[in-house]
Amino acid sequence: MTSKHLVKMAIIAAAYVVITLLIAPLAFGPIQFRLSEVLVLLCFFNPRYIFALTLGTLLANFLGSNLGLIDVFAGTFATLLAVTLIHYTREKFGQTLPVMILSCIWPIVINGIVVGWMLNYVLGLPLVPSMISVAAGEAVVMAIGVAVFQFVQRNKTIMEQIQG
Repeated sequence: MTSKHLVKMAIIAAAYVVITLLIAPLAFGPIQFRLSEVLVLLCFFNPRYIFALTLGTLLANFLGSNLGLIDVFAGTFATLLAVTLIHYTREKFGQTLPVMILSCIWPIVINGIVVGWMLNYVLGLPLVPSMISVAAGEAVVMAIGVAVFQFVQRNKTIMEQIQG
């Protein structure tokens, strides 16, 4: 791995943290609308971002979560699992729009279950409504992400940077 790759990974991790903390009231707690989750779709194009986004999630959860260390560990594990499965889905089925949309199911379902459970466990919120709320917020963000990356894919220079 080159220093150029390390810098790209650091930038992505930092971007995840900054975006999450900028919208902290929406990114943490009972309403989950973490716009930084758009970045998880980078793993669809390059597995190198799995580490960067996992690190970004860990730091964002450590710095901003009101759920405590459980969010640092369980939330970070949820991201690691989701981004790994996003990349696996792309490897197994190809780099097409339908596959990108299909790969979005992983962060929606995994975060819905894990974060919804944490909201129930830590804050005493109702389990199923919490899971549905988190999954719905994640679904909206994934829809935004697919639109963003459909636009980004039209720019050869940006795609070379993402994939290279």
